[in-house]
Amino acid sequence: MAKYGSDVVKVEVKDGVEEAGTYREVQTDLLDFPGLEKIAETEESHGFGNDWAEVVATGFYRVADITLRGYYDDTASTGTHALFNRIGSRTDVKITWDGTKTTETLMLIKNYRRLPTRGELTKFEAVLVAAEEPTEA
Repeated sequence: MAKYGSDVVKVEVKDGVEEAGTYREVQTDLLDFPGLEKIAETEESHGFGNDWAEVVATGFYRVADITLRGYYDDTASTGTHALFNRIGSRTDVKITWDGTKTTETLMLIKNYRRLPTRGELTKFEAVLVAAEEPTEA
């Protein structure tokens, strides 16, 4: 069984909208990466008089919002500011696990903010929402 450390996970975001642009690596600016959480929606299915909850899958799936936090970089077109300060835009995101397995999906940039703190380097936070089903390779 392969075990992956953070040093072999690559996170890339396209610098264009939708299918356009070039992938730019952002993992070196990230302080952590929450991963890509796939969710099966469920519904309670127990009867009115039951004393235990029962659930069934609805057949609807989604990816949880991804919150990225890291170091603010204002480099034109390739820094975190240029990549994430495009709220409302949809961009491709690719995660490579140890150079062999990839996960790709189109994501909408829901929000973005700079996080200045006295005595520290400025950070950023961006929330991404999956706009389509992820593909695994």
